[in-house]
Amino acid sequence: MRQRSSRTDADLVELCKSGETEAFEELVRRRKREILGFISKFCDTPDEVDDLGQEVFLKAYQGLSGFRASSSFRTWLYRITSNVCLDHLRRKRREPITFVEDVTLWEQGEDSNVQEQRVLVESLLNALSPMDRMIVTMLHIEGFSVQQTAERLGVTGVSVRVRAHRARKRLKSLMEERHDQ
Repeated sequence: MRQRSSRTDADLVELCKSGETEAFEELVRRRKREILGFISKFCDTPDEVDDLGQEVFLKAYQGLSGFRASSSFRTWLYRITSNVCLDHLRRKRREPITFVEDVTLWEQGEDSNVQEQRVLVESLLNALSPMDRMIVTMLHIEGFSVQQTAERLGVTGVSVRVRAHRARKRLKSLMEERHDQ
């Protein structure tokens, strides 16, 4: 498989479509870290991240025959990932929100102030709709542009801008409420 490392994602996709499973394994190796890192922004445990990651790559493999290369493989994979994460957030939203102290952060020496800020940010993001949380995360945490976010979510740039504006306004309001308490 070493010789494939110089091949583009598009080359590997074509090989996958012709039945070469090693090509898909190479695509997974190339994108796994990035995709799991993105997914981790929406999960509470490493097990959830792994489960959603497996779901993403399974859906990608199953849908590969329908991939038409109108966008890059990476963008197409992010769109699948975003949809899986949105579904996860919608399911999670139906469950009561609980905050469990992340022991690994303490073990890594993260001080209590940073831990409190992380819990605050998480609780504020949980107050947003799943789509708004996804947009805020993509724009302000992942650093995607409005256009990149729109492509990955399958919405217009105007929709991203409007939802991001409303979400920031909602976050500001929530922060002010917490400050006044």
